[in-house]
Amino acid sequence: VCLTSCDKTPPGHLMAAARLNIPTLLVIGGYQPSGAIGADRIDIEDVFEATIGRRFNTPLKHDIEDMAEQAIRGPGVCAGMATANTMHCVVEALGMCLPGSAPVRANSERMFDAARRSGTRIVQMVQEQLLPRTIMDERSFRNAIAMVLAVSGSINAIKHLQAVASEARGGVDVFALWDEISRTVPVLSAIRPNGERRIEEFEDAGGAAAMLKQLTPLIATAAMTCTGHTLADNLAGASVRDAEVIRPLERPVCPG
Repeated sequence: VCLTSCDKTPPGHLMAAARLNIPTLLVIGGYQPSGAIGADRIDIEDVFEATIGRRFNTPLKHDIEDMAEQAIRGPGVCAGMATANTMHCVVEALGMCLPGSAPVRANSERMFDAARRSGTRIVQMVQEQLLPRTIMDERSFRNAIAMVLAVSGSINAIKHLQAVASEARGGVDVFALWDEISRTVPVLSAIRPNGERRIEEFEDAGGAAAMLKQLTPLIATAAMTCTGHTLADNLAGASVRDAEVIRPLERPVCPG
């Protein structure tokens, strides 16, 4: 069981899982709670923007030092669709964490519940001898690429996925798949820093599972997952709770 969190730990854990090829399950760490100044929500993305704005003498609504005090109100990865939350969604798309795990608020009951259920599931995976290379085949990499494109995620995911694919020794060319899939998969969600929506809204709208549900016509739903069931089975009960945050294919933020 890998407790995976910021930027480099998800690809590192996936690479190790693919290399060793023993039953492995990732537990997603949460994103940090953010604060507010008056009626304005403030998170780390606001601080990043303000820092750049100050460098270019752009007028700021709030003092940057006050924003920094409010932006991070507890432990967790950066709030936004940067590399950490992108890779958390990738882990779910690959089938290497329990469904509905990503993204998640740090120290929330949802996060702890996923951890508890993962402890049970990994024992079953050992008994079943369900191995990472059985899960992480070309179909699952296609799904992961579609996820990154649909959430307009971090470009770092490209090299991370190729590194994982190389360790899995399945001959998957992530760069070629990326070129192919990027021509058809649209952007369905614009989470900060790519839009005005916040990561909390993405989680509340259904998160990675809801995004995969929207992508169903374009992805390989027959891919095996860590549950011992296919992605299609896992998505049977998934739903999109806010179609403005996670849009349908016919009404994308940006076409493929």
